[in-house]
Amino acid sequence: MRDDLRHQLDTAAGDRQILVVRLDWRSLIPVVVLAGVVWLLGRIWETLLLLVVALILADALVPLMTRLERRGLGRVLSSKVGLDDLLALGGVVSLRRFAAQASAGVPVTARQVAKRSVLVWR
Repeated sequence: MRDDLRHQLDTAAGDRQILVVRLDWRSLIPVVVLAGVVWLLGRIWETLLLLVVALILADALVPLMTRLERRGLGRVLSSKVGLDDLLALGGVVSLRRFAAQASAGVPVTARQVAKRSVLVWR
């Protein structure tokens, strides 16, 4: 049967060469799985990023929580103190950036927004 097919292809092609590629269905499984994984990562990449950041922050707070536990605070209370400290540090950094921008005149004041904005009543 293969010889008949090869002979038919040879006579039909003439001087041209024909490339015949036979794919088994099992060879498509890795391609489909890879496409599925890429699609899934594209759908949940934001969640994975948040999870990674949360794990990094949790790991960074372990020494502080351990020190607070040694001083007599419970695990839950030391976690709360650690997270509060982290939020306070983030607030200080944000305030410093805002103050630097405000001194440079970058943020738009409420009057400038009011002058530029148009109120539409419906």
